[in-house]
Amino acid sequence: MPLPCEEGTYSNRTGLVSASQCTKTAPGYYAPVGSTKGRECPPGSYDEQGGQGRCDLCPAGKYTPLYSQTECTICPNSSYCAIGAASPTACGPGTVGDRTGLADASECTPCYRGFWCSAGQAIAWLASTGKATPSMKKRSIPWGARFHSRSYFHSVHSSKQSLSR
Repeated sequence: MPLPCEEGTYSNRTGLVSASQCTKTAPGYYAPVGSTKGRECPPGSYDEQGGQGRCDLCPAGKYTPLYSQTECTICPNSSYCAIGAASPTACGPGTVGDRTGLADASECTPCYRGFWCSAGQAIAWLASTGKATPSMKKRSIPWGARFHSRSYFHSVHSSKQSLSR
C-alpha cells in the first residue's frame, strides 16, 4: 500500500514506499499530509524554515501583504496590526499611532492637544481660526514625541525663521 507524504513534505509520484521519497517544502511554503505540491503561505502568514504542515500567523504588531513569506514586517507608524494581519490598519479618528509595532487599536493614543488627528497622524491646528497652520499643512508630528501645540509650533516657527535669515 502506498504511503502519503507526511506533513511538511510533498510528492506527485505514486506508489511511494518511504517518506524519504517526499520533498520537504521550502521556506514560505507548507504542505498538509498527502500533498502533491507545496502551497504558498497566504498574506498575513509566514514560514521561516520550510517543512511545515501549516504557516504561522504574523504576530500582533507585524504584517505581510505577500504570499510565500519567510518573515513579517513591523507595523508602521500611524497604524496597528492584529495577529495574522495582511496589511496595517490606520489608527482611528482622534488618535495617533506614535510608534511602530502597535498590536491593537487600544495602543493608539489620543490626539495631542491643539492638533487635528486623522488616519493615525497629527496635524498642527490653529484653534483660533479652525484651520491648519499654513506652515504645517500636510506635515505630521515627529513620531515618538508629544508636544503641546504652542511649544511645537514655536519650535518649528523659530527654526523656519532662522533658516530664512
